[in-house]
Amino acid sequence: MYIFVELRTCQVAEKLLIIIDFASRGFVAYLKGAPNYNLQMYKELVNQITTTFNNISKDILSIEQSFGDNGRADISGTIRKIQESEQLKLKTVSVQLLLALGRITELNRIPETVDVYW
Repeated sequence: MYIFVELRTCQVAEKLLIIIDFASRGFVAYLKGAPNYNLQMYKELVNQITTTFNNISKDILSIEQSFGDNGRADISGTIRKIQESEQLKLKTVSVQLLLALGRITELNRIPETVDVYW
């Protein structure tokens, strides 16, 4: 079981590194388009990144459950705490961004929990 979980963990980490690199390169390409930014390309990039992060989230939830199902509540609990910490960071960044942009009226749109685990 642990070899399988370790392999899945490595695969998830590899996906995460690939998507971070993809996002960085895509954002740089978007900025290089100045002053004629390709907004449609950027929206597609953000959509691809969001979809990939959601898939990574599902993988991490599966890994967490595998540990819990196999008597390793300690590891499962640690993964859960990391997920909760990441949720809080994401929410904090969202609030800071909305405040910086002066879009205070949108603060009530931020959900209590954000389903992103990485």
